[in-house]
Amino acid sequence: MENTKRLLLKTGSLLLFLGMATGGFVAAAMTGKVSADGSMALASHLNALLGACMIFGLALCLPYLKYDLTGQRRIAWLIIVANYANWLFIGFRKGGGQS
Repeated sequence: MENTKRLLLKTGSLLLFLGMATGGFVAAAMTGKVSADGSMALASHLNALLGACMIFGLALCLPYLKYDLTGQRRIAWLIIVANYANWLFIGFRKGGGQS
């Protein structure tokens, strides 16, 4: 369980860092210094921050789950992959769906 908890804390910290770095990109996109959709960049920034909080929450709740070590590891990887994909695909999407 400690290895899974450590994995969650490391990946959550990295996602938090990426979310904060995306915040700088949001500022550049909103001011027009970078040609990107500012609202999509903002959505990506918030997805990363909230995803990191979700990963940290899972790390705290891990001892209370009634799964074996393999089940805990699978849940951890599902949450990690989903949150990183959410940050990556929302933030770097072309267009933004506006008409």
